Amino acid sequence: MIDADAVRRIAAIEDAVLRNVWITYVYSQLNTRVRRAAGFDRDHTWCGFATWASATAGRTIRRQDLPAVLVDILDASKRHRDGLERANAERRVVRALGAPEIETGDVLAALADALDDASAHVGHGNLVVFAELGPPFVAFTELVERDRHAVDASTVGAALESATGAPIADDLATAFGWYARAVAADDPGERARAMLAANVVAVSHEQRRLQDDIAAALVSGLAAVEAALDALAEDLRRRSRGPARLQLTSRIGFDSVRSVIVHAWDVAMTVMMMTLRVPGAELRLAEDVPPGPGGRLYPADLGELAGPPVVDPDAASVFAGWDRTQGTGRHDGARDWADLHQRMSYIVNLFRSRQQDESLGEAPFSDAQLADLRDGRMPPPPLLPPLHRRLTGAGAPEADRGC
Repeated sequence: MIDADAVRRIAAIEDAVLRNVWITYVYSQLNTRVRRAAGFDRDHTWCGFATWASATAGRTIRRQDLPAVLVDILDASKRHRDGLERANAERRVVRALGAPEIETGDVLAALADALDDASAHVGHGNLVVFAELGPPFVAFTELVERDRHAVDASTVGAALESATGAPIADDLATAFGWYARAVAADDPGERARAMLAANVVAVSHEQRRLQDDIAAALVSGLAAVEAALDALAEDLRRRSRGPARLQLTSRIGFDSVRSVIVHAWDVAMTVMMMTLRVPGAELRLAEDVPPGPGGRLYPADLGELAGPPVVDPDAASVFAGWDRTQGTGRHDGARDWADLHQRMSYIVNLFRSRQQDESLGEAPFSDAQLADLRDGRMPPPPLLPPLHRRLTGAGAPEADRGC
């Protein structure tokens, strides 16, 4: 049973890879337990989304998985192949003197430190959010399980303060106030809107806490391009034969190499930071939120948030505070994932679109994987859900890259 002690034990796990798997499992369990105890037959909590965000983050935290994934994607990219061909053509003189061709593996090896740095930031963010939001969600879950009819603002506030040992942050108190309204609501539409408001406030708290790690992860690669070029030049020099060892230091053709490395970093960031794997789909966060099951962007309960007629002006204002699309969900992709407002606009539309998608409630791991986890072993792959259906925009890779 996941309780406050379990959250503390998991947060204390030093192995970031193993800890991430536990965090993913906890989020899934809390979402399932709250839904069951509160009688939610449609709506998912923030934990339902956090399950798959954490699972996706695991691909980055497991550093050993990432290079193979990136090699496959880069080698399938015409732009990348053309860039390598152009760079190698410009370096034909030093190649004639014995210098090796630059290949995808060389590019990623040059970026190894930047990739590791980004992975460390993702792992840190995964822990920070869990350590802060895990205890109040456990307390709220246990409160609903004891007596859902006794859940109100005062009982929730007392439970959260007891769980954290101090007054809870104002925005989290607001989020759980909305969760309490969702539990008390009899009307499905009112419940859905209260749940959306709760999820939006919870995820805005999460994203603010992640801001430093996200910005650092995204920036670290660009700052490391010069170091990557130096590392690649030295590696090529060592692998060269004869007089090419002297010529390579002139960096002949390295302007094109720079372009290749920057493109590779952009692809790495897309895989690590700008995609979200959910059951049946890989969402590309630079594109619009795609339609959900049945071809609708928003479920019927969340199709209208405000008038005319005014449905729930409070819930509508919570959503509108972050939505840049005026409620349409169009042109919502976040081009700059380090920008909190761009990121949040995509996220709130994703939450509105998928809040009632039953696939979010799927178990992230098999029984056999959970048995390994409980025995203190790292479960074997796959640790991401398969791509049963495509919900990405044009240009997304068609193959399931796994991990």
